Amino acid sequence: MLTVGIHVGCLAIRISQSYRRPGDSSICFEPVEWPAHAHTQWYGCYEGALPNAYDPLSGKVGYEALDEVGLAEASRFDTAFFCRMLDDGEQGKQARHVWKRFLQALRRCPSLRVKERATVVLNLDGVSLVAPSSHWVPWRRGDDQTPNLEKRLRSLGQAYGLMGFKTISDRVAVQCYVITHHGFQLGDLFACVGGACTRIWEIYDPSRGSMKSLDSAVGIRDFIETLDKTDGLDESVLRALLLFLQQPDRLDDFGARPRLEVWQKEKLFPGTLTALRKMSAPQAASARRLWIGGEGASLLAPWKDRVKHSDAVRWAPDTLYLPAYGAAVAAHQYHIHSSEE
Repeated sequence: MLTVGIHVGCLAIRISQSYRRPGDSSICFEPVEWPAHAHTQWYGCYEGALPNAYDPLSGKVGYEALDEVGLAEASRFDTAFFCRMLDDGEQGKQARHVWKRFLQALRRCPSLRVKERATVVLNLDGVSLVAPSSHWVPWRRGDDQTPNLEKRLRSLGQAYGLMGFKTISDRVAVQCYVITHHGFQLGDLFACVGGACTRIWEIYDPSRGSMKSLDSAVGIRDFIETLDKTDGLDESVLRALLLFLQQPDRLDDFGARPRLEVWQKEKLFPGTLTALRKMSAPQAASARRLWIGGEGASLLAPWKDRVKHSDAVRWAPDTLYLPAYGAAVAAHQYHIHSSEE
């Protein structure tokens, strides 16, 4: 059976498929990329990934939604959307209709290797289905609706041959990624820049994906909110941001560059400073590396010029698809576990 990992990011949905070749015990990965759409002006901004966008009125998703209403007006698959999916009223019905359109698009995507059944694992960036604590009793955690969401996703996916639909945290996605991809060493640092936040870990057992959290900082969404509070967001600003996230050398084309540099200096970089200082120690500089990955990895690109040993800072092998690849590994493991039960 095919196993699929889906990362629902801040601006894009990236999907990876994992499989094993006959006689080969290693897991192979391939991105599920959408073919170029001649009718859309947005394809180059995502380089084949599916835009995290939908139009609630028409139910269109991805590139079709952007062609319908534009990026600035499109809705996103976020916490509010997945909460609505659990609603039994009209809002829930509408959200489930949109999700079915997404499943149809995935199943029909030409780059999906096979059309057989597939086990799916989701990494939902910044999505929280835990009810907020009461103001009067803040020590009590609210109910976690994640199991109910997974149950609903499984019921919707069966009609399309998409099974499983487990959800995993950012931490688990990175752990799975580290286990599968060789090259990580004891003491390496890993910064994963997401939509909700940037998390930094120290790897202390690469073969097991064992790591401890060192620090955290803001993510892409915080910068988008900063732009929205200053001049407002329009299509051109969002397009430039998308292009920069795909290609860090496109910074000169980014009109909001001054605000980006201020935001990086004041809000993003301080959260990574502790890890970088550890790398700057003479004894550790030659051995420890900082790996950078995630949808917003380009936002940390300037740090590469600040580290004395440039080899110490490197992009993850699958920078943008890192969380999706991690979810695909988890899907593979989940499928094996389910088969043994």
